[in-house]
Amino acid sequence: MDKSATILSYAVRPRVTAHLGALACLALTPMPLVPAIVALINGETGFAWRLGGVFAALAGFGLLARSKRPQAPRLNEALVVMALAFIIPPLCMAWALSVFGLSAIDAIFLAVAGLTTTGLSVLPAPETLPQTLLFTRSWMQWVGGLGFAVLVLGLMGGAGASAARRLNQAQPMGDDPLAPAHERARMMVVVYVALSLACFFALWATGPDAWTSLLYALSTLSTGGFAPHSDSAAHLGGAAPQIILIGFSTLGAISFSLYLYALRRKRLPDSLRNDVITLFVLAAISIAGLAGFMALEGYSAGEIARHAPFMGLAAQTNVGFTTIAPSDLPTAGLVFMMAAMWIGGNSGSTAGGIKTFRAMIVLAMVRLSLQRTSLPPDAVTRLSAQGRLVRREQLEGVLTVAVLSIATIFAAWLPFQLAGYGVAALFDVVSAVSTAGLSVGVIGPELEPGLKAVIIACMILGRIEFVALFVLVWPPTWLGGAPRKS
Repeated sequence: MDKSATILSYAVRPRVTAHLGALACLALTPMPLVPAIVALINGETGFAWRLGGVFAALAGFGLLARSKRPQAPRLNEALVVMALAFIIPPLCMAWALSVFGLSAIDAIFLAVAGLTTTGLSVLPAPETLPQTLLFTRSWMQWVGGLGFAVLVLGLMGGAGASAARRLNQAQPMGDDPLAPAHERARMMVVVYVALSLACFFALWATGPDAWTSLLYALSTLSTGGFAPHSDSAAHLGGAAPQIILIGFSTLGAISFSLYLYALRRKRLPDSLRNDVITLFVLAAISIAGLAGFMALEGYSAGEIARHAPFMGLAAQTNVGFTTIAPSDLPTAGLVFMMAAMWIGGNSGSTAGGIKTFRAMIVLAMVRLSLQRTSLPPDAVTRLSAQGRLVRREQLEGVLTVAVLSIATIFAAWLPFQLAGYGVAALFDVVSAVSTAGLSVGVIGPELEPGLKAVIIACMILGRIEFVALFVLVWPPTWLGGAPRKS
């Protein structure tokens, strides 16, 4: 008699999951440590002590739970840790941030907006905030932009390759066959730090003081968007610092695999080259659409040249900096910006959105469906995008993320509609789900606590790309069984 396999889902293994969680904790220890030092320098001893407690908790769990020879992690184990890393650390940081008199929901909102590199704010004007708080929120964006997954892979040694392969199934980080996972992760850290320093010195050389340049630089490569001024990049004055901001944010939105290939002086794969080209093509469409509708609204050529390229790129790269309030732009132009935010940057970058490669696969699927209407019934067709064939598993993953993203946007927009905010709230919801940070003014200090909670959920879902959080709450993740034969 033929034997067939009955496949049951694997539950996460506590020891392996704890090990991955420990590595995540160790990777995140700089998050409270550096602001604690700044707090001590500025005399904020209460904040420094709380940050020290967060550091001790992360380091303590990381050292206690880490095993010497971890088993290869499964996909659900990696995703569970990814989800928890964007839930538990923000709660710890929110406890520390509450020292500044923030309510619980505002402190959590700030911590989540920082670590997810979203940049939306419900706090008063930045000019009224303590310098230590301004640094802490920008630093959280820098740490979140680097991505704890990169740091974890760098600490995992030989087990990193397995985790990278599994994480890449749900959250593609870019293809790079040139180095083992841990070496690749360390190289990405070096590139990230080098580009951040270059951004800082370039800004400092064009006028802003060292402190202001540091705050902007921390939020630029991470495509975070927290600015120390209410009018964001417009406050800097002059074209040079604004060009530097948007230029380096664009570098952050490009797949970091490109820089690794460049360092090794290797030829770029066609898929990576096409992905980068796609980013610039989509940004050009966003800029052209915004510029066209600004012209129809009567903006001068100078105003269009000053604002359209910056705002179009800010939307595409999800950086969140502005030279003009989005609420002052034409409504039709905001549609182009919403589409740009939703797509976002390359995989393996610091930008949010569903990523350019997924958008191209969706477009390729639509194109193939139209082509099939004019082909013979027995014609063999295959789906390809950006110069390579798309596997069925990859297509399923792309469609899952795209559908969940759209469903999340409309589900989150509904309570805003019920609260009477109207269509304008859709822009801010898309911004939150895409971790872009741009706002037409709906999200702010006066927003109701319940709606703040909705945006917090949107930011977390957008950052971990939906699947990880659903895996976290899916019962078979914790109650699955081993496969057996019948």
